[in-house]
Amino acid sequence: MGIWHASTIILLGYNYPENRLVGAFLFTLFTAAASIPHSYVGKISSSILPAASLHGAVNAL
Repeated sequence: MGIWHASTIILLGYNYPENRLVGAFLFTLFTAAASIPHSYVGKISSSILPAASLHGAVNAL
């Protein structure tokens, strides 16, 4: 989840160039919350493809 991206946020400032530590914390909270609809979509579809599509849509936003 967000911990996976923390190194990029802290070291490179990805999406949070001014507040890297706060950004890593907030991104972890966001990804924890976003895992709920992703899990639901994956469970009801019995496939990873709709969840992957949802992930791509979130990234596009």
